[in-house]
Amino acid sequence: MMNKQQVIAKWSGEKGKRLVYPGSVVWPDDDCVSLIQKMCGSGSICEVGCGTGRVASAFQPQQYVGVDINETAIQKAKEDLPSHSFRVIDWDDDLPEADVYLFYTVLLHCPDEELSAVIGRCLRGKRVVVFESMSHKSRQIGNEFQRDLEQYEAAFLIHGWRLCYHKRLLSNYFPHFRDYAIFGKGEE
Repeated sequence: MMNKQQVIAKWSGEKGKRLVYPGSVVWPDDDCVSLIQKMCGSGSICEVGCGTGRVASAFQPQQYVGVDINETAIQKAKEDLPSHSFRVIDWDDDLPEADVYLFYTVLLHCPDEELSAVIGRCLRGKRVVVFESMSHKSRQIGNEFQRDLEQYEAAFLIHGWRLCYHKRLLSNYFPHFRDYAIFGKGEE
């Protein structure tokens, strides 16, 4: 399995520059934009691992900030969505303050030993939304850090977050399904 330095090199180094999708490539996010809006609500949003900003347009520019370790992806996001705010951050940097932290197909790239630290940087928020395929079985087909919902629940609970809502959706694009989970601190 990859460690933290290897993941950083993959997404922010030379190889990461090649992982930036050109504008003409349609990522299968259109089918879930309204769902993402509903999950996140109307407060301020920090999308962690926003890449090229593929779901940023689901939010009003004044409501949204996207952060990523891939400088090339952030440059592309700024070009495509100049009204939205995007920032390059280092892996261990503090996250901008927000009501909601959104991880859209991101935590599956986070090594197990780093997951708790990443979750810990979201403590100022009211809610964390995780949207990805949640199945450890996906590790067998090359998705190294995918986890079951129960693994996420345990990791978030350490920081005082509880699972407020979970739903599994069938997917036409992903190999099996997509899950979304909303974690809160109890005041929701």
